[in-house]
Amino acid sequence: MDRIAEQTGFGSTVSFRQQFSRAFSIPPATYRKQFGQPLPRGNSNDHQGR
Repeated sequence: MDRIAEQTGFGSTVSFRQQFSRAFSIPPATYRKQFGQPLPRGNSNDHQGR
């Protein structure tokens, strides 16, 4: 989630989660469970190695 927050211009993951929850009335983790799959960890494009 850190990468998503960074790529969308948020200063922190906390800010991203708060705004996402306000905009969609559902936390990002719940949205992901219902509508999508988590991103694979250890992706070569992930500069943080997560």
